[in-house]
Formats: sequence, structure tokens, C-alpha cells
Amino acid sequence: MNWLAVLTCALLSATWPCAASAQTWAPWSLPESPSLVGAQFAHDDGGALIIYCNKRSHLISYMLREPHAKWQGGTTVDVTTRIDDGTETGPSHGHVLKADTVMVQDESTFDIYAMGASTVSFSIGAGGYARTFPMENFKAVLEPVLRACGDHW
Repeated sequence: MNWLAVLTCALLSATWPCAASAQTWAPWSLPESPSLVGAQFAHDDGGALIIYCNKRSHLISYMLREPHAKWQGGTTVDVTTRIDDGTETGPSHGHVLKADTVMVQDESTFDIYAMGASTVSFSIGAGGYARTFPMENFKAVLEPVLRACGDHW
């Protein structure tokens, strides 16, 4: 992992949302790092997904937080994305940043494309845990993130 990924992890760990009050997709950013822009969905139990773009490198990645997980930091876990028609991607390789947080970098584009193909919801499975996220407002909130990385739906 490069230094920017380590810095991103440190910043996210310090500012990760505990819960979303409205249970909806919302814009996400770090005031300390204006080169990162993203979208997030946070569950009431602290589980969350952040899809973000590094505007300097034009790389898009995502982080999954699963508060029930006990992953081994520094290892990799298989990550799959399943959309509501049963189609599944992956596995992608998620880098375990800490016991409850996985980051997918290089293979994230395929997973995000699959997420966008859903109509109602999509699920992400990582290292024996799975979490479902709604599609409502997903594309609208994610569009500026994709554009920041030179992409679009």
C-alpha cells in the first residue's frame, strides 16, 4: 500500500461516521484532505460504505466498514458485489486496514459499475460478512465522485 492509502486510512479512521441520521446516500469529504471526494451510506450499527475519488491521481476506491468483523490487519480478504438480479462480481481483493475496515482500490471500478446496475439494492460480501445498501439516491450522489475521477454513468 502506498503512503497516500495509509494517510487516507488514518484520516478515515479519525472521521468515520458512526451512523447516518437519515439512512440515505450522502456526499462525503475530508476537510483535511480536499483531494478526496466521495459518497457514503452509514447503517445505524456503524456499518458503512464510502466510495471516494482521489482527484489528484484520478483513482476511485471504496471502503467497507463492518463493525462485527474481526479481520486481521494487513491481510487481504475476498470481496464480492452482488446486485439484485443475482449477478455477482469478483472476487476483488480487499486490503484489511483494521479489524473492521476493508479497502478495495485497483479492482473497485468493476464493483462500482456493478453496484450502479442494481435497481433496488446491492450487497457486498467481504471475508465472511455481508451488508446490503439501497439504490435510492445512489447514482445521483455518486455522479460527482465519478466525474472527479474522469468517469460517469
